[in-house]
Amino acid sequence: MVKGKRYIGFTEGGDPSFNFNWVKALENDQSIDGVVVITKRLNKEMFKPLLKHKGRIILHLSVTGYAGTVVEPNTPDVLVIYQTYMDLLAQGFPKEHVVLRIDPIIPTTIGLKRADKVLTQFAPVVSRVRISLIDMYPEVKRRFKVAGLRFPYGKEFQPPQEMINAANKLLMEWKQKYPNLSFESCAEEGLTAAEQIGCLSLRDYQILNIQAPETVSRGRQRATCQCLGTKKELLGGKIRCPNGCLYCYWKDGPNTVSQKKEDAFLH
Repeated sequence: MVKGKRYIGFTEGGDPSFNFNWVKALENDQSIDGVVVITKRLNKEMFKPLLKHKGRIILHLSVTGYAGTVVEPNTPDVLVIYQTYMDLLAQGFPKEHVVLRIDPIIPTTIGLKRADKVLTQFAPVVSRVRISLIDMYPEVKRRFKVAGLRFPYGKEFQPPQEMINAANKLLMEWKQKYPNLSFESCAEEGLTAAEQIGCLSLRDYQILNIQAPETVSRGRQRATCQCLGTKKELLGGKIRCPNGCLYCYWKDGPNTVSQKKEDAFLH
């Protein structure tokens, strides 16, 4: 066994459908035991490495329901991602290694309906679901303002209690309707209906059949973050992601956004 600190790679610094540094790390970085691949753009180009290293990968399929809107202008439609995902399963990628990320949810009435449509589409073919609620970082507010959209929480960073309650109500409905699914969340203390578990947790080590370190601290990317401290970013954020999502928390996110106003679909 290779000595030294061991890591699970992550692709949070961009989208791995554009930046394939995660493949290089899997094949060349001896400190990497596995990779959590988080993508909004699952495509056929990713199939070869995903299938080659399927035992060492957990795929987070990020689908928000906002594809093609001003909020997420350059991502594929839900049905396109669904069909591509079904093709990947048909070629042998294990469903147990897949997490559906409805991330983030905009917890307005229409936003919750969009999330529900996403889950309805994917519920029969996934086993884990991770959710979050949109956070209004300064960069996010700037992009919303340029796009001519109202801020969903007014001046606040996080949703008011009534929106959190509505999200928990939907979660409870999901849990009753889909008892075979696990619903997870990280750094979302208000979502009491979801299991508070890190994007990297002991569950992921178990799924990947990797022995977790005996002592693992929390990563603490945020004060309430539940992730284990063995995450290692593989994309580096050096290649700007072309998805153009307004809600991206990276300060080096898109500098220009569509001027098309679609305020109605947010509220």
